[in-house]
Amino acid sequence: QAATSDAVLYDSDRRLIVEIISRELSDRATTDESTTAYLSLLELILRSQSITSETCPRIDELQTVFRAHLYAENC
Repeated sequence: QAATSDAVLYDSDRRLIVEIISRELSDRATTDESTTAYLSLLELILRSQSITSETCPRIDELQTVFRAHLYAENC
């Protein structure tokens, strides 16, 4: 399945999708139902290619969202 998604998504497409997901996640509460859907989509992208500061200028925001989500899950 990874080969299929790699063939479909070019690097620029991946970056754009990650940017959109990052924006959506930073605008939503961790308890919002769509947050889980966005995180699941991001997981699929991360399984095929890691995200770095070069490929995602909003990586700091993503890390903040991940930490907030993990904190909410553990409380």
